[in-house]
This record gives sequence, C-alpha cells and structure tokens, in this order.
Amino acid sequence: MLLTVDEFAGVFGEEECLQIAGLGPRDDRVLDRARIEEALTHATSLVLGYVVERWPAAVAGTPLLKGFAADIARWRLRGRGGQQTAMNDTVQKRYDEALGRLRDLASGKMTLDLTAAGDGSGAATLDASNEFAVRASAPPARAPGALEGW
Repeated sequence: MLLTVDEFAGVFGEEECLQIAGLGPRDDRVLDRARIEEALTHATSLVLGYVVERWPAAVAGTPLLKGFAADIARWRLRGRGGQQTAMNDTVQKRYDEALGRLRDLASGKMTLDLTAAGDGSGAATLDASNEFAVRASAPPARAPGALEGW
C-alpha cells in the first residue's frame, strides 16, 4: 500500500478518521483499521493502475501519489457511511482532482518526479538492487513507412 492507516490518520486528523471510520460509542470510538485498510488498498490499486505501466518504480510511492491515494480513500470512506457522513464539496473536489491528475499522468500530460535524492535536479541515481526499471513507451516511428520507395 502507498499509505498506512497511521499515515492516513496523520493526513486528515484522527477526529475526521473517527467520524468516517470509527467503531464504538461516540465518547469511546476507535478507528476501524480494517475498513481504512480496505479503502487504502482500493485507492492504492487505483493509483498504481494509472501509473505503474509508465513508471514501474512508482510502486514505492511518491508524496504526490500518496496524496492521491489518501484523497481517494477518504472519498470512499465518506461515501459508505450513509446519511451522517454525506460527501462534502471539498472531499468530492479533491477526489475529482486526484483522478484528473492520475489521468494526466497516464496519458503523459504530467510527469512523476522519481529522482532518488528528491533534490529536484532531475538526475536519478541508479540502484542495482532496485528490481524496477523506469521505462517509457512510444508509438513506432511513421517516417520509415511514409518514406518507403523514395
């Protein structure tokens, strides 16, 4: 998973997490960790489904992808709670934004920063123990076929 339950609670605060995925009476609620883990697993699968073909190294996660996964999991948890946890505009907007950015990543309109150092230099250091390779795919060149016979 891109996020743990504790990281998710750190992003949105324990109070909101108890509201959308809490167990027990109002004054003695605890997090329903299994429910949050299920939402995080779903969100991780969705996020990686958009980006892993273009960026296989993204399975380790980046702050951007973790944020998208958190927003998607939050939306999923809010949508399952019934009347008392009705979706608010902010949650819906962040979910829509996350999906839009994931589509941009998948189509190549946006790129992921997978630099090892995270220094923004654009130069990643290669790690021989890393089983993931960053690959890119492009459609075949049209020039050879167009120029055939000239």
